[in-house]
Amino acid sequence: GAGVVSDDTNMLKTTKIRLLRPQTERHTQNRRGATRKRKRTCFSVSAKQGASLTGQVRGTHPLWSQNMESIVSPLKNTVVRISVGVFNVGMFPARMLGRVSRGLTRAIRTRANAKRELEGPISELWLVVGLGNPGTKYDGTRHNVGFRAIDEVALANGIRMGKVKANAQVGLGKIAGESVMLVKPLTFMNLSGESVGKLSRYYKVPRERVLVVYDDLDLPNAQVKLKLKGGHGGHNGMRSIIEHFSGKSDFPRLKIGIGRPTNPRIPIVKHVLQGFARDQQEDIDFAVQDCVKIVENIMVNGMEKALSTSNTKKKTKKKNEGSGEKNEKKSDSEKNTSSTTTAQV
Repeated sequence: GAGVVSDDTNMLKTTKIRLLRPQTERHTQNRRGATRKRKRTCFSVSAKQGASLTGQVRGTHPLWSQNMESIVSPLKNTVVRISVGVFNVGMFPARMLGRVSRGLTRAIRTRANAKRELEGPISELWLVVGLGNPGTKYDGTRHNVGFRAIDEVALANGIRMGKVKANAQVGLGKIAGESVMLVKPLTFMNLSGESVGKLSRYYKVPRERVLVVYDDLDLPNAQVKLKLKGGHGGHNGMRSIIEHFSGKSDFPRLKIGIGRPTNPRIPIVKHVLQGFARDQQEDIDFAVQDCVKIVENIMVNGMEKALSTSNTKKKTKKKNEGSGEKNEKKSDSEKNTSSTTTAQV
């Protein structure tokens, strides 16, 4: 019996221990949870108190309101400026690439429009042709006064001479509402008709709407004369144009007098390839401006009216005037064989 009692006693102790252990664990867990809760509460309360204390100090402390703002504001502006500068530097390649691409697109579009404009049909077109030799070597010479007149017409009417077609420098624009193509053949003088013939055929321009501006030996210096038709007068450029018009010379021309050399020993070739004398230059400047006015007058009032108002003779000495009239008659008559011996270059 005693053994039995002892066994029961041990069993009861074991059972009591097992029964009490869960209560002890729960109690321990509850205590830990309460401790954690108290800690979180204390922490949150201390944070709120710290915030309130910081606000009180910030609002009441004199150094904070005065010094801190003066320090923070420039620092903030500096940071902003540095950030903007870094951004701009980073965007610089992209911006440059964008500008280059837009410039190329604009140039391609302009060239395409110009090409389309030159290739398309142009109704009621005038060809105003100036004769001369290409290259800076011949700038300012008597033989290139036709080129100079075309340049002045382009400048006065805002026509850009930046295109090349049919081996000629051309500029397309309007003068007094009329479509005008200014032409400077890039061939030498003797082959001027190649460019003029190609352009007139391509744009289907009749001969009566092809105005040629050139120098004339048989007119006194700086005298300007407009004619409806006539011969070449020994001028090789005009001779070439007549040949490419199938021998027909019924097209208007505007002649600028350069006069013959006063010294008979000077060859014609040398004379026309020389520049104007100093005392002649001012008169030539006025003559070129007269050509601009005559071209504009033709576009405004027509050829017939321009003929009646444009051929005013320049006042010169009687001797020069008489020789000019005599030489002019000589250039108009193609029967005189001496014109071939005085042919210009």
